[in-house]
Amino acid sequence: MSTSVRKQIGRPALELIEEAVHLLRGAPLGVHLCYHMGTAPFVLALLWFWSDMTRGAFADRRCAQSALGLAILYLWMKAWQSVFAARLAARVRAEPEAAWGARRWLRILVTQAAIQPWGLLAFPLSLAALAVPLPWCIAYFQCASVAGDAAEGSAGACMRRAWRATIRWPGQNHAVFGLMLAVTLGVLVNLAVALGSLPFLAKMLLGLDNQFALSVGALLNSTFVFGVLALAYLVLDPLAKTVYVVRTFESESIHNAADLRARLRFHQAARAASTVALLFIAFVAIPVATRADAPPAPPLSVKPPELEKALRVVLDRPDFTWRAPREQSPEEEDTRSEGRFRSWLRARAKAIGAFLETHVGRAFEALGRLLQKLFSNRSTPNLPTGKDQVDWITGLRALVVVVIVVGVGWICWMLYRLWGKRAPTVQAEAPEVRNLPDLTQEHVSADQLPEDDWIAMARELAGRGEFRLALRAVYLASLAHLARRELVRLAPFKTNREYRRELERRSRGTPLIPAEFGATAADFDRVWYGEHPGSEGLIADAESRLESIRRTGP
Repeated sequence: MSTSVRKQIGRPALELIEEAVHLLRGAPLGVHLCYHMGTAPFVLALLWFWSDMTRGAFADRRCAQSALGLAILYLWMKAWQSVFAARLAARVRAEPEAAWGARRWLRILVTQAAIQPWGLLAFPLSLAALAVPLPWCIAYFQCASVAGDAAEGSAGACMRRAWRATIRWPGQNHAVFGLMLAVTLGVLVNLAVALGSLPFLAKMLLGLDNQFALSVGALLNSTFVFGVLALAYLVLDPLAKTVYVVRTFESESIHNAADLRARLRFHQAARAASTVALLFIAFVAIPVATRADAPPAPPLSVKPPELEKALRVVLDRPDFTWRAPREQSPEEEDTRSEGRFRSWLRARAKAIGAFLETHVGRAFEALGRLLQKLFSNRSTPNLPTGKDQVDWITGLRALVVVVIVVGVGWICWMLYRLWGKRAPTVQAEAPEVRNLPDLTQEHVSADQLPEDDWIAMARELAGRGEFRLALRAVYLASLAHLARRELVRLAPFKTNREYRRELERRSRGTPLIPAEFGATAADFDRVWYGEHPGSEGLIADAESRLESIRRTGP
């Protein structure tokens, strides 16, 4: 691509991303720490805020304070991201980094606080109403992070510089957006699969049982999805900011020739390094290599017969003989025209026949000769007798007879066992033993028992004075009844607030059901999670509400 065309449309998007990856990999550790020092606290606080607001029992009391702290951490993150971009821009320009003081950092903080919060409104609008195309919106706020340091505390100068870098080369910007979107989807899928398989790997490899391994549906909640998105942001946002650092630098180089100055500094550094290398060669390496006191190398004097003998010894080694052509027998030359497959079958058949003839045939011949000696009527040869001689043939005969008798008996016994298994056997039905769940444990589900068994357990616990456990049994009976009528869908990660919302959505014609269950759930929360004592009155009220729910509807 010519220089004039590159100035008009910019370099290819893939080449721009490759240079950004190279720049990010070559950055020192301090540059990466600048990014994560600001981004990691905000991401962790956002995850906690989301989990608390969706599942916290007293989330409404902490909402204002938590939102204020989250806003402060958002500005903190954007300021450090601008510092990260400024340090990368200094490396692109091949300039030494200026000293970072409190005043410079505060200027960046003020600039980013005036611009970046508007992105919280611009991004949803670009996605929902398409008021601003999403690639333009992303490019503008990324360039605002890059231009924060050069603006020197002026929000207007920062906005103008970011706008000039955004509108230049729109085709390149949209191509970068498409490539980064494809990479983002791949990273999201990989993170979701990796995090989703961790509980199962912990159970499979370490034997650690957990709630997620028991139910796959426990992973399908908003907190898990939000955590995957947060990790993907931490992985991909540094690369996106590096891309727009390089893009802004090339866009501004058209007017201020910053790229030429950067190349000049690079060539000056390379010239200095070359000068040092030449001086080292001239004053150190060459004198050492040409020292006069170095002993001369002995001349090579090898006779031709010795050389030929040494070559033959070397060429006969296995390292070289494997490359020599294999000598073929006359039979192989005759069967070369048959084809590879038929020749291979012929060779395998010959090998199997030779093996059977040499090993199996000889074994059967030896066994036949032994049996003939043992059970033939011929008299045994006269052996020398004496105190040290042993009649081993008689003992061998007895051993063979014993082995045959034992083998025949074992076969008969196995046949008898097999025949006996065919006869029908009547087994007495064992009484059903039901393991009652332990209500003191947290992970107890309402679908472990029918509602009537929960009520019976509640009355038994109330008779023993355990009102807290009895109230939980009545609460689980209510959930079991609602699940049987398909008014709620049981899940271990659902809260009572989510169950009430599901009831309101599925039982619109009968508003009594959500009200009765909500009262029972409120009593259960106060007794089980709070300090409110249980009593017979609370249990009786919960049972009456359950009877009212049973009478309502089909």
